[in-house]
Amino acid sequence: MNDIKNENKTDNIGTTSNNSNLKQVEVPNQTNPNIASPSQESINQPPPFQPSQPAQTTEDPGKTLGIIGLVLAIIGMSVVGLVLCIIGYKKSKAVGMKNTIALVGIWLNAIPIVLVFVGILLALLIAAFSGATK
Repeated sequence: MNDIKNENKTDNIGTTSNNSNLKQVEVPNQTNPNIASPSQESINQPPPFQPSQPAQTTEDPGKTLGIIGLVLAIIGMSVVGLVLCIIGYKKSKAVGMKNTIALVGIWLNAIPIVLVFVGILLALLIAAFSGATK
């Protein structure tokens, strides 16, 4: 093993290679205690089982409800849109995600509902005071 021949070899394309540049490598064996060699058992064993991490969901569970609620706010169905946006926002918040669409939908649905109630109260007050003055 320690003997390396210094001879020139010619390959298929006619170039000459010299084996004198080869380095000696010591192969581990059982007779040299300073060199560790893998046991036959460790070579044949598969790597230890590592359970894979559950897939992180990037899908927002309340996003669809938020979009539907926002569309309902635009077409004037504020009560139903408000309910859907609140449910969508709560679902997103439960998994730790922000749902800006549902939050915008909540505001866009709540504003007309509040304005309608304020308008009804003003109409009732005006009707009550106009009838009392006669």
